[in-house]
Amino acid sequence: MSERSSDKKRAIPSRILPALFVLCAVFLTFFGIYFKRDKSWAVISFVDALLVLLAMNLSYERKNIGARRTVLTAVMTALAVAGRVILAPVPGAAPITPFAAIAAMYAGPWCGFATGSTSALISGCLSGLGSGTPFQMLAWGLNGFFAGIFAERLKKSRAALCVYCVLGGIFYSGLMDVWSVIWYNGTFAFNLWLAAAGTALPFTAVYCASNLLFLNLMRKPIGEKLDRVKVKYGI
Repeated sequence: MSERSSDKKRAIPSRILPALFVLCAVFLTFFGIYFKRDKSWAVISFVDALLVLLAMNLSYERKNIGARRTVLTAVMTALAVAGRVILAPVPGAAPITPFAAIAAMYAGPWCGFATGSTSALISGCLSGLGSGTPFQMLAWGLNGFFAGIFAERLKKSRAALCVYCVLGGIFYSGLMDVWSVIWYNGTFAFNLWLAAAGTALPFTAVYCASNLLFLNLMRKPIGEKLDRVKVKYGI
């Protein structure tokens, strides 16, 4: 067996298994909301977080790299949680998307996904877990993940970064509106979702504005430090 084919076989788990773990987390989130068992949300949230962390670590082929990125993710998560707690009086001003995006842009998509989702869980533990927590984990996690996919473009273009901030705010608000409709109606109805989205427009505007503010303020100083960490520790 050639070295190249061996490398390809080793890379299969790092590409397929993380996605399967995240799909399991998504299925668990939607499965839970249809059964509406209030006491199960804490368990669902923690299982989701465990699946996401497993996905992140499986995405790294070298164990030392995975451990270092896990530490980096923990630091970015702590900053995001602190920011959400400090800004709790302002609805929608949580800087979790910006921190998840920065983590993804400089340490990879799975690092961004884990930062966003675990930040939602930990900050939710401080403010109170609810039926919407797994959906917040999914929304903020995906916002981080896609920032990693388009990392090079976001680093080079301020316009692209601003577009991402607005789309991230709209996506988060829209997904939480999906949760609202299913939770109160028992099933999804597009007309109810449109009504919920219209009602939430002021909050969506705050989400977009806070993303623009925090990401533009923090990307350069934090990004430069993360670049130095990547070079120093070979991440």
